Amino acid sequence: MGRPERTPPRPAVERILVIGWNDLGPMILDELDDAAAAAGSVVDILADPDLVVEPNDQRSAEHRRLQVLRHDGDTGSQANVERLLRAHTYDHVIVLCYGGLRPADADARTLVTLLQLHKLIPECQPAGGAISVVSQLLDGRDVELAKTTSTSDFVVSERLTSFILAQLAEDPERGTVLHDLFDVGGSDISLQPATAYVEPGDEHPFSAVVEQALQYGQVAIGYRLGSASTGNDPRIVVNPPKSDVVRLTADDQVIVISHVDADEALTA
Repeated sequence: MGRPERTPPRPAVERILVIGWNDLGPMILDELDDAAAAAGSVVDILADPDLVVEPNDQRSAEHRRLQVLRHDGDTGSQANVERLLRAHTYDHVIVLCYGGLRPADADARTLVTLLQLHKLIPECQPAGGAISVVSQLLDGRDVELAKTTSTSDFVVSERLTSFILAQLAEDPERGTVLHDLFDVGGSDISLQPATAYVEPGDEHPFSAVVEQALQYGQVAIGYRLGSASTGNDPRIVVNPPKSDVVRLTADDQVIVISHVDADEALTA
């Protein structure tokens, strides 16, 4: 029997919790609204208005596909975080730093929030540890501390910005590629369920993943192993040899580059 025909996964309606706020927040909402999230998805934003620096507080801005709900409160209060986690079932949690604080103070508040989530998510959410938690840190030295909270992924703003600037300084023409990747339209890097490309649990050369991705008009450039596969923290592998044998499960994802038409995405 041949492999059953697969179809590329469509975005599902999701509920996302954002804790904290800075000028990265509006960009995240715009990206979700333009292409990443399915129409009808809900984003709850919990932030302390005393720590949000104007004019960055755009939590009440209107969006076409997303329903954005603003919640004011002290994000250092476990009761405020617990109230939302008990009231709704979330697919993702994003923790942002406050832009008006010194990096050390902003990261300290993020670490406190991560400790709260580590305790509350298993108690309050049906999916428990299956919820992805992404946190922003301003100082890369704080990542080791944050790893003790079992957070899925980290975005270290200072390191990411330095990397992009170094790439542009070395070769300014790379700016065209970076602009295309970070723009809403054009090409887009995304994580897709591994089950859309290979049979879960079976061994395949990575070339089989690449071949299946091509059937969708995508380019597979790597994969992300979830904690169920690694037995520890999630691990990302980029640009593996096509001859490498991989065993991907339902907990894992494939990293692909695909073309995104913003107008088509809005009507999908």
